Amino acid sequence: MTLDVPDEQANAKAFGYVQGGRGEAAYPQIRFVALAECATHALRQVQMGGVRDSEQALMRELFPAFSAEMLVLADRLFYGYEMWREAATTGAKLPWRVKSNLRLLCEVRLADGSYLSSVYASDTDRRHQRNGMRVRVIEYRLEGGAGCRTAISPDHQSAGTGCGPRCRVGGAVSPALENRRDVR
Repeated sequence: MTLDVPDEQANAKAFGYVQGGRGEAAYPQIRFVALAECATHALRQVQMGGVRDSEQALMRELFPAFSAEMLVLADRLFYGYEMWREAATTGAKLPWRVKSNLRLLCEVRLADGSYLSSVYASDTDRRHQRNGMRVRVIEYRLEGGAGCRTAISPDHQSAGTGCGPRCRVGGAVSPALENRRDVR
């Protein structure tokens, strides 16, 4: 997310201006990511940077604030094999939305309709089925929504965190994934 800050020399130097088709923006902007509680919308941790800093890089700076007691939701922008693997080492439960073109083949169908799959660092690893991380895939559709959404979370039997395959998380996670936008 970005916010305009006062047009002062110190802010311009620290954060920078957005460049557009019509030139430079009127105000410098900060880019930030936040770790917020879904129910209260209270910000627990915020990482700020300049307008040219990536949200993914800022997100990595939040990982030390993750803990095993947390359910950390993230939008499709943040999923990447390395980033997700790094976040998983914190012990936090990670039902993150993923892009629709991520190949998630059903390896084991679970009773609640979710399934186990594997994610890989590269297409070569996927073709040779090596260095994969087991994930649980939750596909859901929102009332009045246009399309199917997909989220992944660690396969908790092998990762050792969260609830196992008999846990019915799909119904609880899908609304939470959509409510995360209320922070914006």
